[in-house]
Order: sequence, then structure tokens, then C-alpha cells
Amino acid sequence: AKPGETYTVYLPKGGKVKVKLEPGTYDAIWVAAASGEVIVLPSAAGPSWTSPEAPDQNDWALLLQRKR
Repeated sequence: AKPGETYTVYLPKGGKVKVKLEPGTYDAIWVAAASGEVIVLPSAAGPSWTSPEAPDQNDWALLLQRKR
């Protein structure tokens, strides 16, 4: 993580996660570890945000980047 700019979370079996963020608004995407598939999520807002459930029980990465 680069607090206030970029956050990443790896979920090896899907699910959801609560992330502590610096205040602000962030673009959020799921990235499938196996295929590279990208799913754009609604914007996230700090200081605390809970992701939606991952699309399935496979490996997913969550990427949050501060909106410019």
C-alpha cells in the first residue's frame, strides 16, 4: 500500500474484505489472479470501506487507487 494513494488486497479464496483508507474517494477493481479478468466496482470512500463479495471462490486481488 501507498497510504492515501494505492491499496491492494489479495483474497486467495474469494470473499470480501474491510479496508482502512485515508479519507477520499478511490477507484476499485477486482482482478482475477488466474486469468487477469478485471471487474470494475463502484467507487470506494475512506476512512473505512467493505468490498462486495468477490465474484467466486477463486483467487482475487482488489486494487484501490485514489481518484484524481
